[in-house]
Amino acid sequence: MIGLSLSFCVRDILDGKVSLPEVEKIITGTMYTDRDMFHTGMKHSYCMTYWRKDPVRGLDIAMLLWDTKRLDQPRLKNKPAPNIVDGHWVRERIVMPDEDSGTHIDTFEEPDPNAPMSALRKFLES
Repeated sequence: MIGLSLSFCVRDILDGKVSLPEVEKIITGTMYTDRDMFHTGMKHSYCMTYWRKDPVRGLDIAMLLWDTKRLDQPRLKNKPAPNIVDGHWVRERIVMPDEDSGTHIDTFEEPDPNAPMSALRKFLES
């Protein structure tokens, strides 16, 4: 599955609606350039709002998604964030409009096959 909202997708994982291993990638509207900045942003914003039910686990999930390179941040590439009006999960490759050129761009990037999946297994076992 491909998520289109970091906040809502992690919340669905926390609520047991979606299993973390099912998540191929989350395309998010965030604009974090490094791990420390991402961690701080999640801890002081998302954990206190969207994931307040279980902020520690929400942060762990977000960091695991970062560390396993399963977050795509198109706004860092001057591309639009996904529109979630029709939902925040898709099961296939998606194409989003490029507002500047009027053409369409494929925003899905394959997960990095060299990402440390042992971190995912360790997290799931805990």
